[in-house]
Amino acid sequence: WVAEREESLILANPEADKRFDFRIDTAFAAGPDEHNRTWRVNNLLAMPLKQQNGLLLGVCIMLNKAGINFLNSDERLFRTHCHQLILSLSMRGVEGEVETQETVSEAIDRCKMLVLCKNAFLFTKDTSEQSLILESPRILVPMADGLLGYVARTGVSVSIKDVAADPRFDTAIDEALQTKTVSLMCVPVKTAGDSSSILGVLLLSNKRGDVGFSQQDKVLATVLAKQIGQLYLAGRRKDTRKVQTALQTSSAEDMSSNRTPQGSPGRISSDY
Repeated sequence: WVAEREESLILANPEADKRFDFRIDTAFAAGPDEHNRTWRVNNLLAMPLKQQNGLLLGVCIMLNKAGINFLNSDERLFRTHCHQLILSLSMRGVEGEVETQETVSEAIDRCKMLVLCKNAFLFTKDTSEQSLILESPRILVPMADGLLGYVARTGVSVSIKDVAADPRFDTAIDEALQTKTVSLMCVPVKTAGDSSSILGVLLLSNKRGDVGFSQQDKVLATVLAKQIGQLYLAGRRKDTRKVQTALQTSSAEDMSSNRTPQGSPGRISSDY
């Protein structure tokens, strides 16, 4: 049903739903029950796995949440993890690098949608690691800053319900962005596989509903920041390869144009 309609599904009592297939139970071994089934499914959350181009890859399912049934907030978090799984299942390019059609900008927009906030901005370290840079509009924040700089230096997330009451927030950022920040959350963007290496900071502001960011939002944003970091690094490596290819092509063309044809007089280049 999930694959056919390409829609998520939450069931609080799967055994009472005709769409549920009891054969799912037999895939697990925990001892037979009174119906001779090896495992019982008390609740579930199922979600389609779709590539950016809309192609369905499959279905991912979570079973038996402890204590209570699955909630809409679980679906939002699960959707994020499914996206990470899609990245892993996508085609891999040079040196096993994941190739995806999603850009950093699109990932940031997805972050706003999932965390339910108005704004999201990615600040990355400059080459000297003395400043954090927002590319558009271009804003430089010193690493000594008490908020963004603190998160980039320590790797510790910060959530503020009312920035007007917190001296760490620099209103110059609002002036540069032409926004009015009320609530915000900053999470570190770390290098995949090396949690000690911080690429920058993901700044989320103005949680919908005039409430502060929750612990659930923090968990979700942390996962999203990891994905954004992967895309950022992949894009940077791709740009580096383009430059290297262009330089190699240019060098080959120069060598070809400077090559002296056989039987013709030698020519002195002005470079020598």
